[in-house]
Amino acid sequence: MRSSFVALVILAAIGSTVAAPAPGNFLPYSSGGKGGNGGSAVSGNSGTANGGSVSTSGYDVFVGSAKGGNGGISASGSASGGDGGNGGKTSGFSAGNGGNGGSGGSAKSGNSGSANGGSVSTTGKDVFVGSAKGGNGGISITGSATGGDGGNGGSTSGFISSGSGGSGGSGGSAVSGNSGSANGGSVYTSGSHVTVGSAQGGNGGISKSGSATGGDGGNGGSSGHFF
Repeated sequence: MRSSFVALVILAAIGSTVAAPAPGNFLPYSSGGKGGNGGSAVSGNSGTANGGSVSTSGYDVFVGSAKGGNGGISASGSASGGDGGNGGKTSGFSAGNGGNGGSGGSAKSGNSGSANGGSVSTTGKDVFVGSAKGGNGGISITGSATGGDGGNGGSTSGFISSGSGGSGGSGGSAVSGNSGSANGGSVYTSGSHVTVGSAQGGNGGISKSGSATGGDGGNGGSSGHFF
């Protein structure tokens, strides 16, 4: 009789030190909810920024004339995918699996347009120094793309048993868009006297694609039980 009373006291003491689980967690194998997926992101394509072309049939093409326009700047914006949500935790007397983390959103930056220098075409008889020059290429650059990180898996902790910790979500993919051309402008002339320093093609500009960084995968959830 005395030993039974001592056992009841010990059980009561254990019960007072362990937090009572939520009513729903008394059910066996109740699982944590899955984290939501991060949103995808796509930036739009940028347009062209070409320099203006020149065509002339003047008899004499003088210094400083017939020059193609320089290319401008064509740039697409950056794109960042949203992070996946964390999986829900679960606990109870007999806990189920932790929720899986959501996947990170993918990201893709748009393509940038061309930024070519303007071309020159002239049929003047005399083409003088400093004339008939193609425009220089401009800058064509795409934005960076960064995938969202995957959410962490939810943990599970049961009193007598527990399921598996939730899986970490996958990191989002990232794709950088294509950059456009940035060529120097070409020159075509049929003049009978083309002077030194004239009829020069434009210099090439800068064409660069942005960086692409995939998201990190989430961590798996922990699992444990009291007994």
